[in-house]
Amino acid sequence: MIKKIYEKLNNILSVYIFGNPNRFNYNIFNFFYRTIICKNNKKNEKINDLVKNGYFKGSKASKEFIDLIRENIINKKDIDKKTTEFLHQDKIENKKKNIAFNVDPSFRNKIIEFIKTDFKDDLLALENYYNNKISIAQIQVKRNLPLENKEYYNKYARTKEFEIYSNYYHVDFYVNTHLKMFINLQDVKKEDGPLHIYSKPSTRKFIKKNKYKNRNNYQCKELDGLYVNSGMVGETLFANTTECLHRAGIPEENHHRDILFISFIVIPEKFDNNKSFLDYYDKLDQNVVWSHNNSNVVFKTKPKRLKDTFNLFKKYYVSKMI
Repeated sequence: MIKKIYEKLNNILSVYIFGNPNRFNYNIFNFFYRTIICKNNKKNEKINDLVKNGYFKGSKASKEFIDLIRENIINKKDIDKKTTEFLHQDKIENKKKNIAFNVDPSFRNKIIEFIKTDFKDDLLALENYYNNKISIAQIQVKRNLPLENKEYYNKYARTKEFEIYSNYYHVDFYVNTHLKMFINLQDVKKEDGPLHIYSKPSTRKFIKKNKYKNRNNYQCKELDGLYVNSGMVGETLFANTTECLHRAGIPEENHHRDILFISFIVIPEKFDNNKSFLDYYDKLDQNVVWSHNNSNVVFKTKPKRLKDTFNLFKKYYVSKMI
């Protein structure tokens, strides 16, 4: 009985107190992490944007990096069933609308090296802000395709069955030491279904005005403050998806969106030197980082119980760099 009451309150209180639908214990964690552990460098505009809005435009990916992905993974001529995996197949209408491309092991180290080089300044700024080392937790290359019966998504209540590729507004249920990066693998326009994301202040307004209960139950009225992540090939966005409502846009007919998703997590471990640990989890288990399903590494930022949440915070506090 007590457990049921706790779970119900855990999923409700955050909306009223923190203005986002993440779990209450995660928001408590986030508050104390920002207050006690984080180092906010007010001279860094990107970090200021992250603190204020929950996202920032990152450095642009190099042409060489984009070409590597497009030529050897997306446009690979000998692509077959073993190379491409179709996920989230809808039982009724929307079949094979989300394609996840397998990344051949021979290209994985090259991709990580490009991430280290192209986004070095952004990642160093993030490590300084989080006051702990950061590692890649998951890498995915995906393509979103148009969906049938688009008017269905304007209904007040929708079923999970039709959420083909996270196209309902939601936050990711992790603590905020989990961060995502989105890299455009093509020029992304409105008709290609770009990412839609609300800032932290606008998330609070969206929840109130659209009577948001959960990702399957809310009014579908876009508000001022929506950021639509359209842009040129190679443009990037870092986002705190644990506190900002967001969804995948739905491409229009004859359009699609190719995207590289990278999940980073702050490592809850103490290190004695200043070198990069971006490939820390990849070296421990490469297959996990490149998995199409939720990585076991990612779940390090998803504590199950209140006690687990406290213990995770304690690990971060002990491991902080300064």
